[in-house]
Amino acid sequence: MKILTALALAGFLLIAGCADSETTPSTSIADASHRVEASVSGMDCGGCTSHVCGAVEQIAGVTGATADLEAGKVFIALEKDADTNAAKAEIEKVITGLSDGKFTVGGIETFTPDKKTPNEAEAADQGQESHEDA
Repeated sequence: MKILTALALAGFLLIAGCADSETTPSTSIADASHRVEASVSGMDCGGCTSHVCGAVEQIAGVTGATADLEAGKVFIALEKDADTNAAKAEIEKVITGLSDGKFTVGGIETFTPDKKTPNEAEAADQGQESHEDA
């Protein structure tokens, strides 16, 4: 019985390390100045997302990762001085190398202070419009 309890706790801790986000990346990742969003197919459970995020978090320059299982996305925060092109290549290599090729990367997009996500751009536009109306 103690073994089952220990295994259940270990599984919970593994999954908690890379929590699924239902709609958006976690605040710390969304607030990072350098972020990567990878479209990943083959993730079909919380264990898959934990496996992918855990591997990605081991890459030099990565400060955190979270996944949205339903959207098939992995959101990754990078150190602000990280080489985003090198990070993208390493992220794709690591993800596709997991689980005998179960996961495939459909695309990786980077977001830096000069390139905002569509939601950030829309919020900025709305902020400018409301400021102009004042």
